[in-house]
Amino acid sequence: MEKNYVAMVQSIQDEYGFIDTDKCDSLAHSGLIAVHPEIDVDLRAAEISPGEWIRRPTTYMDCYRTGESRSIISRDGLLSVILASVVNKDLELLEDMWEYGAKNNWVMGKTTHSLMNTNMISLLARAIKHLGGTDHYLSRQIPIIHSECKGYECHLVAVQIATYGEIEGHIEERHIDYLEKLVKKNPRNILYQALYTKYLNGNFKKVHKLIKEKYPMYRLPNNSDWADDWPTQRDDNDDNLKPGKTEKKHSAGELIFVYALMRI
Repeated sequence: MEKNYVAMVQSIQDEYGFIDTDKCDSLAHSGLIAVHPEIDVDLRAAEISPGEWIRRPTTYMDCYRTGESRSIISRDGLLSVILASVVNKDLELLEDMWEYGAKNNWVMGKTTHSLMNTNMISLLARAIKHLGGTDHYLSRQIPIIHSECKGYECHLVAVQIATYGEIEGHIEERHIDYLEKLVKKNPRNILYQALYTKYLNGNFKKVHKLIKEKYPMYRLPNNSDWADDWPTQRDDNDDNLKPGKTEKKHSAGELIFVYALMRI
C-alpha cells in the first residue's frame, strides 16, 4: 500500500516537489513528505532569501499578500523544514535559518505573527549541532516544554517530538508518556500511533491495520471520505473527519509522513 501512495503523491507534486500549493500550508505539508526517502522536494523553492521563508513556492501568490494568512510564514512550516533538513542532512539550509532568525530577533518574516518560539530555537540549535555545524550551546540548553494540547496543537507537538527523536536518536520518557496520552485520546490517529509505537516497541502492526481500514487502496482519499485535507491534525471526534459533500482529492501527505516515520 505504501508503494501505491508514494506513486500517487509523486503524480500530484509540482515542478519543485511541493503538494497542496493551492493552500497556505504547502510548505508545512511538503516539508513533512520530504522526510520520506522516495519523495524529492526542493524546499528552497519557498525561500525568498537565505533563511527567509514563505508558505509556498515563490512562483505562486504569497498567502500573506493575498490576505489568505495573517503571517508570511508559519511555525509549522519552519518545523517541517527543520525535520526534513535533519533527515536529508542539509546543514546549510539550517544555518541559513539560524542566521536569519538571530539577525531578526527570531521574527522569521515581515510580520510579528512569524515569531519563532523557544522550543523551535532549541530544536534548530540541536539540529545544527547534530549535523556538525556551529554549536549554539546556550540555545541547545533551552528546555523543550510541551503543555496540554488539543486538535492541531497536538499535531505540532507530535512533529516536535519526531524532530527531537531524529536529532537525538531517542526520545525521553516524558515524550513517551505524552504520546501515550495522545494515543489514548485519539486511538485512530495514525500519526500518534506510529510515533508512539516507533519509540515504544517498533511493532507497527496496529498502525498498518488502521491505515488499511481508513485509506482507499488504489486512489487518493477525497472530501467524501473525510473533509479535512490533513486528518492527523484533528482529534478523532472532530467534525472535519466526517465525510464532506464533494469529491475533491486530498494529497494524503500525512500518510506519506507516517510511512516515513516507520522507516527512518
